[in-house]
Amino acid sequence: MRRNKDLTQGSITRHLTVMTIPMIAGMVVMQAFNIADTYFVAKLGDVELAAISYTAPVIMLIWAIGMGIGLGVSSTVSKAIGENNHEKVKQLTTNALRMTFCIISVIAIIGILTVNQTFKLLGADPELIPLISSYMLIWYSFTPLMILPMLGNSAIRATGNSLLPAIIMSIAAGLNILFDPILIFGLWGFPALGIAGAAIATVVSRLFTVVASLLIMHYQCHMLEFSKKTLSHTITYWKIIIKYSVPAILTNMLLPLMSFIIMRLVSIYGYQAVAGTGAGQKIQFFLYSIPIALGSITVPIIGQNFGARKYDRIKDAWKKITRFDISYSLITFVIILFAGETLASQFSKDPEIIRTTCIYLYISIFASGLQHVVVHSGFVMNGLGHPRKAAILNVIRLLGLIIPLAIIGQKLGAYVGIYSGAALGQIISGIIGYFWVMKIIKSKEKPEI
Repeated sequence: MRRNKDLTQGSITRHLTVMTIPMIAGMVVMQAFNIADTYFVAKLGDVELAAISYTAPVIMLIWAIGMGIGLGVSSTVSKAIGENNHEKVKQLTTNALRMTFCIISVIAIIGILTVNQTFKLLGADPELIPLISSYMLIWYSFTPLMILPMLGNSAIRATGNSLLPAIIMSIAAGLNILFDPILIFGLWGFPALGIAGAAIATVVSRLFTVVASLLIMHYQCHMLEFSKKTLSHTITYWKIIIKYSVPAILTNMLLPLMSFIIMRLVSIYGYQAVAGTGAGQKIQFFLYSIPIALGSITVPIIGQNFGARKYDRIKDAWKKITRFDISYSLITFVIILFAGETLASQFSKDPEIIRTTCIYLYISIFASGLQHVVVHSGFVMNGLGHPRKAAILNVIRLLGLIIPLAIIGQKLGAYVGIYSGAALGQIISGIIGYFWVMKIIKSKEKPEI
């Protein structure tokens, strides 16, 4: 096996910085291609912008499953690396890929069969359903292959290598940005496919990541095992993966559920409110690229040190991560105050859509510091072997705080109240998450009797 990077030695700050920087580049480019999809589709018209905005919660839901399994893989593989158990690493990654392909294939088939009903439930107008279907039927058809790279990149990062996943993500994003205008508007002799062209561009770029991540896992990291194993052997490793992945999946599914419900609440105020909210979310996710990058390398660092029982380093890492979250949120809030309207105007010239986008950004970015803290709390809990506590934290966060407060906010202040209620929920849950993680770390530090 390729020599893994030892994250149990050396400066925590250096590990966080060195591993995060490549991921920042990858995440920024990935978020740029998400924005590019929205930007080019918006050129087709506000109705098309509203249509693609409706697809976001459903796509996020499926990504959540892949990300949840990836988080479980990262947690278990990094711990196995910390224990110096290379055979276990190979079995975990190989069986995770097999299991995920089966699960996502079933979900994709269900999605294809229920595409119209799903978006009617979400509140989409009848005129938008054909546009949404043209995008999602293509997207669903290739979903299994698009999800597998998430697992591959998570496993590679668990070895301490964040550069290769970042390179893969960056190339894929570049391909997506290249093909978007060609397929949407029909450039260079290609037919103009409209919103369906955006889906095809995404599929083409994601297929590249499948090939690249699997080749790196097999030939460079030697993390795949193709020898025949008994059913009981496979089930044994599936149980390990499921133990860590299911709570993470449930946690991640709550996020698109929140988006789904908030979009449903906003939809009663018309397509302009939906389009403005969707554009605001795209800008928000782009600004969150750096915290997302930090979160993606948190589990390997925590996991390896947990496997090596170095709890002082875990506490040091958590305090540094939290300080960064608060500082970064202040910087992005200032950026939005000065550049929010300019950014919003790139998606639409409709004054009401621009206004809605700006309001969404002002409120959500104000609460983003503690939102980052609660998200990173879940990563740390998973790295410490407490995926259920991470799931409970996010149930409290979303079902106990954000959604109820958003509904209350709607009664008090329409869609502005929805945004404000959700932001208040993020702030409260961030405080809970910080102190809960500190309590878990302190409990690990106590000597066993």
